[in-house]
Amino acid sequence: MRYPLIQLVLSFQFIIFAFGCKGLKEQTATLSEAEALEAFPGQIFLQGVDPGVANLFRGKTQPIAEWEPLSTVIISGSVLDFRFGYELLQKLLLTGLRGIIFVGVNNPELLKKFKQLVGPPGTTQFIGISTQAIIDHPSLWQKQHTVWSRDYGPIMARGTDGSPRMFNFKYARGDRELDDQFNTALLESIKTKAPTLPVGMKFEGGNFMTDGETCIYSDVVLQHGYNLKDVDGIFRNYMGCKKIITMPAVAHEGTGHVDMVMKFVRKNEVVLAQLFRNPNPTPEEHALNLDVKKSLDRIHTSLVKAGIKVTRIPMPAVRIIDYTPVFFSYTNSLISNGHIIMPVYGKDIDGDKAKQAIDIYKSFNYTVQTLDSKEIIVLGGAVHCSTMQIPAYQKAWHDQFYDELRRRRLL
Repeated sequence: MRYPLIQLVLSFQFIIFAFGCKGLKEQTATLSEAEALEAFPGQIFLQGVDPGVANLFRGKTQPIAEWEPLSTVIISGSVLDFRFGYELLQKLLLTGLRGIIFVGVNNPELLKKFKQLVGPPGTTQFIGISTQAIIDHPSLWQKQHTVWSRDYGPIMARGTDGSPRMFNFKYARGDRELDDQFNTALLESIKTKAPTLPVGMKFEGGNFMTDGETCIYSDVVLQHGYNLKDVDGIFRNYMGCKKIITMPAVAHEGTGHVDMVMKFVRKNEVVLAQLFRNPNPTPEEHALNLDVKKSLDRIHTSLVKAGIKVTRIPMPAVRIIDYTPVFFSYTNSLISNGHIIMPVYGKDIDGDKAKQAIDIYKSFNYTVQTLDSKEIIVLGGAVHCSTMQIPAYQKAWHDQFYDELRRRRLL
């Protein structure tokens, strides 16, 4: 998910796009093309997609809020390179999941080892899916998945009939080919696949938040040269977002992703980071935190103007570690079946701020579990970044899903 370099601060101003016309010689063809794009902005990202598949999504899909019932969580086997990963598994097993999918794992003995290390999983099933083995291309053999399954995993939605839908975006990090192939490997692993829309747009799951109607992402996606109208068109016309808010990326935050500073906790209501002062900052940290605070306050104003109710949740001051700003986010958490798994960073960083954040989440009737994330946050993410959810669809679909995995000995 994460980028090691400090991202340039993007303008807070919203971008206005104007459309022109071509010459009269091509008037008929040009008008026809323009009318099609005007009717369904975003089609530029669907070149080569079967029209029947696109029509299955267009106007017939709904986004799914994170707090809705959850069946399965996708995590990378690489997360188990960290102590954080095993503790994350232990926390997930307490939230009533049906299964956990391990990306890049195809060794049954390793799955048994996971179970032994984290304790009895109860009814939760452990699943390993190896992208390298399924895609089986020489360019992938020696590569390893990153921990950021949120960013390269599928974004799940539902059809208006309640059936599953899957969006497969291009992973924005072009140097992570193996990660970008995971969704294809997931589909190849099962026959009971959800209808899938391959979107030729670079986009990462950590930059997407929804309450089931309103969808929020930051303008970092426009760094790829995209037209805002086309980006909005994918989410409005094909995912079914009723309202779209494009917020400015936060100053000095290296990913530009919304999950580092905010989270939907109920319909039309978010928690947004409130930066607290470091009592002993370096001069560089002091100036940096002033920028971050101004950036967050501007986002607060824009969300309120858009009709979103905002509760500020504390965030410890940003620190510079190995020349990189580190955001100690409490919003980079995961909601799973009424539980929130919230990252914490140790008394020297959290102070009393973690307790305040826990109380805020509890005020929204969540059961809060904390997870020490100090070793992984320096890479640019925590709990939310390293997990991707598959919601609970109809029981029959999930039965078929797990039966197919079992038949193929992936379970």
